Amino acid sequence: MEGSWGVRATAALAMTATAVAVSWAQPKVAVLEAQIQQNMDPSIVVPVTDKVVEKLVQSGRFIVLDRANIENVLKEREFQVSGMTDQDAVTAGKYLNADFIAVVKVSRVGDTNFVSGKMINVGTGAIQSSTSAQGDGKLAVAIDLASQVGSVLSGGSGAAVVPSPRDDRNLVAPSPPKEGSSRAPSQLSYAPAKTGPTDGFLGLGIMGNSYNWKGSADSVNSSEKIKEDYFSLSFNAVAKHFQFDIGLAWFTSGTYDLSGTSNDASYDITGKMTYLDMDALLRLPLRLGNHMALAFLGGAEYDLNLSYKDSGGKDLKSSMTEKEKSNLNRFLFDLGLGLQLDFGNVILYPQLIYGFKVKSDADRDLENSNQKTASDYSIKAGQLKFGCTLGFTF
Repeated sequence: MEGSWGVRATAALAMTATAVAVSWAQPKVAVLEAQIQQNMDPSIVVPVTDKVVEKLVQSGRFIVLDRANIENVLKEREFQVSGMTDQDAVTAGKYLNADFIAVVKVSRVGDTNFVSGKMINVGTGAIQSSTSAQGDGKLAVAIDLASQVGSVLSGGSGAAVVPSPRDDRNLVAPSPPKEGSSRAPSQLSYAPAKTGPTDGFLGLGIMGNSYNWKGSADSVNSSEKIKEDYFSLSFNAVAKHFQFDIGLAWFTSGTYDLSGTSNDASYDITGKMTYLDMDALLRLPLRLGNHMALAFLGGAEYDLNLSYKDSGGKDLKSSMTEKEKSNLNRFLFDLGLGLQLDFGNVILYPQLIYGFKVKSDADRDLENSNQKTASDYSIKAGQLKFGCTLGFTF
């Protein structure tokens, strides 16, 4: 029994000594909080950092310092992770008594997410290993990219033995993975910034519209003007070079002015109209900064009249001819400007558009009616729209 106890005690001591030796031999790594662009959602910081920590722990090659302890130590030292340099990272590593510092950065250009990571040797200040990965999609893609970056930093693919900060030990760290390897991402450098705005977004907007109709009969020195002011609520689908808007517009008031040699009058219009507005526009975006672009717009618009009633609710279209009814519909050529402001996945898009109305058959009939020549009567109409869309990237 005594011999058996002695064997067990010796084995236990040997296992403890081995565990202590292995533990001592493993380098200590501090993973700093991931750094992100100013316009990105800060909630992505924790899951990205945790993914890198997870891969380093799973590798079994490191002692990964507790994140809460890292934050407390750096807070006591009044150390700011945001905007830090490699030398700052080395200083933080010394505060934490770490052998290596893992620095992770996340950025987004258009729909493309970039995650980079590097392992810095605290003792020498040298970058021991680095990698980056990129992927298109929503911001959540960055979490998967962080997992890939952490896997490479932990030596999960094509690992090579590199010098440790301690002479009597070696740290297993990654070398660049072979091209075409499916086990980990390729070493990637940051792509250049895009020259245009976000490739596409969907949004809802509200537009203020002012429709102006002017007719004049030179032969009798008379003219009439109609001004309708109304709002429209629209759904916007915007790609880099194409924009489509469809919305519901309603008109409740306006002004009618009649002037001439025989009579002169002005009164408010109380009729109520509802339109279905459809715009198809080409866009030429010009990037003004990291989060701003000016879009030059040109295209066509069709406004379909859905109803026309007086203030009492009576349908005024019931007494109109088919040609008069069709003249309530408007076809316009549009020119305009849009200012696209990017706030991460959120887009603010104010725009100003002017539409030139194309003459209908009823317009031409009105020009020719009771006049000596068609040139004696002219019709001009245009529509000015200004509004703002709140959009989200897709």
